[in-house]
Amino acid sequence: SDGTTADRCTVPRSPGSSIKPLSVYSTAIEDGVTTWAGFLPDMPDAKNWPQNYDGKFEEEVMTSYALRQSKNTCAVYLEKVLGGDRCFDQLINLGFSTLIDSDKVPIGMGMGYLVYGVTPKDMAAAYQIFGNGGKYYTPYTVYGSYTPPHYIKSIVGADGETLYSYSSEPVRVVSENTAWIMNRMLRSNVQMEDGLGRYASIDGIEVIGKTGTRDNISEVVTDQWFAGGTPDMCAALWIGSDDQNLLKSAGTYPSSSKVWSNVMSAITNKNPSFTPCGDTVSAEVCRVSGGIATLGCTETETGWF
Repeated sequence: SDGTTADRCTVPRSPGSSIKPLSVYSTAIEDGVTTWAGFLPDMPDAKNWPQNYDGKFEEEVMTSYALRQSKNTCAVYLEKVLGGDRCFDQLINLGFSTLIDSDKVPIGMGMGYLVYGVTPKDMAAAYQIFGNGGKYYTPYTVYGSYTPPHYIKSIVGADGETLYSYSSEPVRVVSENTAWIMNRMLRSNVQMEDGLGRYASIDGIEVIGKTGTRDNISEVVTDQWFAGGTPDMCAALWIGSDDQNLLKSAGTYPSSSKVWSNVMSAITNKNPSFTPCGDTVSAEVCRVSGGIATLGCTETETGWF
């Protein structure tokens, strides 16, 4: 009523690490830069940058673990190998409308510190590729105006007649193989104990997703995200303050992944599991060597290739 109320679904904010699966990880797998079991350097540069959220470094870690632990060092490394233009173009292909050329830098593409940020609506739309085989459904034109991805798929009358339906031609952004590998990698982020997204789990339903945070120069968290999906739908959650200068400690926020889980568990329960796509294969890999696990390996996980 005072003219200051914002539609927060369309207000851009810095996504932090929730952008990593879209900007660097899926792009790196698509381009053959790394695999589930490929190893990435986990060390800062000579200027002691970037830092990981916990201030710890492990010299070299497996790609899947790097995603689960949201290693800034590994994401920035992938951005440098891929190039800022490649990561930027991938996000443009995914419908992000608030990016500018200044975002084509490691801190932007690798860590999600974007000049204007992204909107929760664009983030939710982008994550669909990890559940539908790598296809992005683009905006379409209705009566001369663009309608972005939205909430109503169809309206059916009492007699069964379809009164309204949403349709658009999909654009393939990544291959089916990349989409499924990322689906399983994001699933491990929720399913495994070392995954930072584990609080997003829903009993009896597969969940995929990634957390994201942004802090200010005082190292105080100003934005928290969880973006992901179930076999039924995907959604992006943002928690923060309209006043980006308002200081909030991380402890004053509820867990973004837990809030996401509470909402999604109430509305998604039709399909318990994602449908595999592509011609990938799974294998038990050694988390120490990255090779096929043998009886002598005590730390293993299932990877997809």
